[in-house]
Amino acid sequence: MKSIIIVTYNSSRDIRICLESVEKNIFSTDQVFVIDNNSNDNTVNQVRKFIENRNNFKLVEQENNLGFARAVNIGLEMSQGEYIFLINPDTKFEEGILDKTISLAEKNSADICGVRQIDEKSKPLGSFGKYPSKLSNFFETFWLAKIFPIGRYVRYNFLDKKLFASDRQVDWVGGGFMLIKKEVVEKIGKMDENFFMYLEDVDFCQRAKQAGFSVWFFGSIEIRHYGGKSFSEKNSREQKKYNRESLEYFMQKYKCHSRENGNLV
Repeated sequence: MKSIIIVTYNSSRDIRICLESVEKNIFSTDQVFVIDNNSNDNTVNQVRKFIENRNNFKLVEQENNLGFARAVNIGLEMSQGEYIFLINPDTKFEEGILDKTISLAEKNSADICGVRQIDEKSKPLGSFGKYPSKLSNFFETFWLAKIFPIGRYVRYNFLDKKLFASDRQVDWVGGGFMLIKKEVVEKIGKMDENFFMYLEDVDFCQRAKQAGFSVWFFGSIEIRHYGGKSFSEKNSREQKKYNRESLEYFMQKYKCHSRENGNLV
């Protein structure tokens, strides 16, 4: 049994395509939860229209935007599936992708996994990487992190192409498309709601690995992720604020001011 959690916020441009992708990948016994973070566009109406007469789809409307982690946790509390997928509303994927991801997870004994994500121009996106540290944050500030896989995100370039095409263990995978075995949640708990937005997925992966679970990236599976459409350009300052606050909280939580974690390459 699969449980799918989709967190929406002003996602009216993409949500129907995402829901259609999900519907092609599930059975009547699977669960789909759309958790809306108080959208002020037409997202909710689109979801309501789509899920009408579809009994395994459920819309949960929040009265306030309490952040991504809190919305995911609402979905986790309701999820009964052995396999839980976090899927962004601006993703599109073909039939069979979810089951293929599960099969690869089982084959590799992966407890959490992500897949290769491409943008509208078919360029791979940075959806995995290293844990933040004082050193990796330094590299992120300068051009070295854009060329070598030494920053928080691994970026697609001529040196890192094979990383994006391979199946391998990594420090973390992004919550835009993430498979989590239910036993992980049962052991380590839900997402840390102190992260309003950004790094909650990195934190979840780190806690899971500390508890003995494995995290994998599957470059052999591909989905399309249009990325960032919940925010308009005028909100880029707000995005930077959330990113900065989440990074500061992460660094304080793990006290990782001077150490490097994990082996990515």
